[in-house]
Amino acid sequence: MPTHVGSTESALTLPNINVAISGSGTSVTITWPAGGTLQSATNLAGPWADVLGATSPYTIVPTGPQVFY
Repeated sequence: MPTHVGSTESALTLPNINVAISGSGTSVTITWPAGGTLQSATNLAGPWADVLGATSPYTIVPTGPQVFY
């Protein structure tokens, strides 16, 4: 039985980032709101790095090992 009573925590509110992902043939296009920075990593846990020069919409043609965006 718990013996410590702490303060009430507020509910977690996640941001709405409005990302759209679509595919056509062998390419994938990612679209995001202005002001955002696209990042990528080869592992879901990171490390994550900015995709230099990426602007929305950004089209990728997957050609190798997995990449997360």
